[in-house]
Amino acid sequence: MIDAALLPIQRRALAPLARVLAARGIGADRITLAGFAIGLAAVPALAFGSPVLALIFILANRLLDGLDGAVARLTRPSARGAFLDIALDFAFYALVPLGFAMWLAHFGFHLATGIATGIPVVQRVAQQIGWSALGTPDWSLSGAGVPASRLLPLEILALDVGLLLSLYVAWRIALSHAPRPVRALQLVAPWAVLAAVLWMLGIWVFFQPMQMRGMVM
Repeated sequence: MIDAALLPIQRRALAPLARVLAARGIGADRITLAGFAIGLAAVPALAFGSPVLALIFILANRLLDGLDGAVARLTRPSARGAFLDIALDFAFYALVPLGFAMWLAHFGFHLATGIATGIPVVQRVAQQIGWSALGTPDWSLSGAGVPASRLLPLEILALDVGLLLSLYVAWRIALSHAPRPVRALQLVAPWAVLAAVLWMLGIWVFFQPMQMRGMVM
């Protein structure tokens, strides 16, 4: 995995900061929880159409995920801390695909329903620079696009794929920590339930009128 390849470089880079935090009494568990909270914020950021903000949250999560281990090695590593780190990594890795699917469905809806809006915009720009070949801007096209009723199955399909990817990622992580399928299933079950709840919430939102969607999203 990418994390394993970057681990030696990450440890050297984070060692000075880890020493400062350890000297100030900031424990590894607190860093783990902070990293989880920041990483989890990437899911609504994706769902609400802010991929750049989501990327910042993801990078911050990866930074803190390495930092908690560095602090633990300088203090007193515990089985509880290791379990907490693994369990919260489950949520982060597993929920990001579903969050991305929510963003894709939401962004795709607005793109498809207003796809013709760019035509009068281009005509207007061409007119301003003195190029009349494209004609007068036809602003009646600004509301043209694919009917919203035809997009609902595609939105649901995007969420379905996101849910399946989230479950697959969670299962692969579980198997890497617990080779026995029964134990892996026990590890993945809570996050599978959480992903399913978020999936159902997304489906509910997509069945709401557009005015209600705006209030929720």
